[in-house]
Amino acid sequence: MAAAWQSLRDVFRRKSEREPEEALSESPAVAEVQEDQPDNPFGNVQLLDAHADIVRIMVRVDDRRVASASDDGLIVIWNVHDGSKLETLTGHTRAVSCLTALTLDGLRLLSASIDRTIRVWDPSKGQCTLTLSTSGDTVKSLEYLTGSGMLCGAGECIYLWNRQGHLLQQLVRVGEDSNVHSMLALRHEHVVALSDSNAPEVYAMERHSSQMVKLRFFRQLIGHRESVRSVVKLSDSEFATGALDGSVIIWSAENLSALTRLNIQEHYYSRNHNYVFSVQYMLPFRQFLFVAVGNGFHIYNHVRGTQLYVETSAHHSKVEHMVFLSRDSLLVTCSLDASIRIWACAAILESDNVGAGGAGMLGAGAGADSSMVSLGSVHQQQAAAPRTPARASLSIHVGGGGGAGGIGGGRAASFSAPSSPMAGGGGGAGSGL
Repeated sequence: MAAAWQSLRDVFRRKSEREPEEALSESPAVAEVQEDQPDNPFGNVQLLDAHADIVRIMVRVDDRRVASASDDGLIVIWNVHDGSKLETLTGHTRAVSCLTALTLDGLRLLSASIDRTIRVWDPSKGQCTLTLSTSGDTVKSLEYLTGSGMLCGAGECIYLWNRQGHLLQQLVRVGEDSNVHSMLALRHEHVVALSDSNAPEVYAMERHSSQMVKLRFFRQLIGHRESVRSVVKLSDSEFATGALDGSVIIWSAENLSALTRLNIQEHYYSRNHNYVFSVQYMLPFRQFLFVAVGNGFHIYNHVRGTQLYVETSAHHSKVEHMVFLSRDSLLVTCSLDASIRIWACAAILESDNVGAGGAGMLGAGAGADSSMVSLGSVHQQQAAAPRTPARASLSIHVGGGGGAGGIGGGRAASFSAPSSPMAGGGGGAGSGL
């Protein structure tokens, strides 16, 4: 058995050493769903039809509610258990560019739009409690700074508001990479800002008095070779960034030093300059880090810095977003190919000791299938070896191209399944933030 695993590891290593185009051409075809799947836990898929344009953002509100935001300017709150529409939040006049949930004394939804406003919502009442202006800029990311109670937003500029909604600072950024698309708030009131640059910028809170607070540039994070597309918090002391070159770097939130480098590719783009290993999204869970890489995804133990699993062909196009369902036993991936797939990964998530052997141990690509899932049924195969994770593919096509992170046709997919709530935040009321 040891010889067999060593052989798998050798095959994977030889594949990874080839040119990206050659490795990509020999990667396994995207597995298609089967008709005979009697063990599928999902009784049906319901299309939640309320939007008139592409749904680009969905966030969890709490254990029973999820909010969707669309290019039609609407934010709709749904009951995830029965698919009913609870509230429609109206006020934005153009596409919603950012949506996040914030828990203070209660729950708030914060949204930004191409109409150049930011709105604070009470989701229980369906009311807008505060409107902020961005002086002609479209905010693409919002972060709440817990220590100071400030709200930070970014687009072409970086903005800082207090809890009463008063604008304290508008920091103008210049240059080709000035437009910020993502941010992450760290401890010690630092903020990481991502643009088209390969070096994320860190800003620090500077207090001159109780009334005079502002952000100042602190330093850049050097390590990636191409534009950084994703940033996630792993713990209070660590965070991760992922880039177009496929690299994932884990950083210390204390001193901003690079701790671990993952998925470093010598040749990371094809002859026609496609980034075949590009990182579009990262999803942390306990000691695991799920990374959307190209058309597939990787699973890492970020504490040990080891690679557990590689799926190179999860979709026909790039994987743009991932989330967990069914008490975190199922991984959901969505792609630019306008499909949603669900993967059974409980064998990895339930074991703290999996992964010492690297990618070959848990299978590379389609080398270690144990089950394949589709709507209405499950086709099962015997696992290739003990401790190989169940590999599932439930595919749902929901029309349209969908756009980055979006679902085409102005619809959102809801799943009826045992224990299927999307875990969530809290609740709230009042004015201001």
